[in-house]
Amino acid sequence: MNSKRNTQFVEGGSNSEVTTVLLVEDNDDVRELLAIVLRTKGYEVIELGDGMEALNYLAAACAFKDSDAYPDVIISDIEMPMFTGLDLLVGMSECQPLPPLILFTGLDDPELFAEAYRLGAKRILRKPLGAEVLCQAIEGVLRGQSDRKTSHVVRGLEYEESENRYSLE
Repeated sequence: MNSKRNTQFVEGGSNSEVTTVLLVEDNDDVRELLAIVLRTKGYEVIELGDGMEALNYLAAACAFKDSDAYPDVIISDIEMPMFTGLDLLVGMSECQPLPPLILFTGLDDPELFAEAYRLGAKRILRKPLGAEVLCQAIEGVLRGQSDRKTSHVVRGLEYEESENRYSLE
């Protein structure tokens, strides 16, 4: 990731350096609410309205080797007009190092989720997103954790009802 920033979760601003989250959501109200939640938890947030904007942003950061602009984690809606969260995953493959990507959706489609994991998503969260679930997901992917709890498995994906998310079985 970014060598100039501490990528540990910052609660209450105990570190002078913060984790940067690239938040991609086409619904302005949802994006603004999530950004407020993340900033309250101590994250720096870059807000973008669609997958194409996000891909352009990442391409510019990679091309110019701008480590200060490069996010530590990306959070994106799956369903967006023209350029979806899955399209973003495919397009991001050219960017190195690849920041972990957390997707969220209101859909309940295990095949879509399996495809997202195959393309490199680290977590998939179900809407509505709770602040604690979102922050735990960020903290977990930054630490490389797979902190799954037992629930039910659908086509190779485990759904964690307590955390409202899918993960690989």
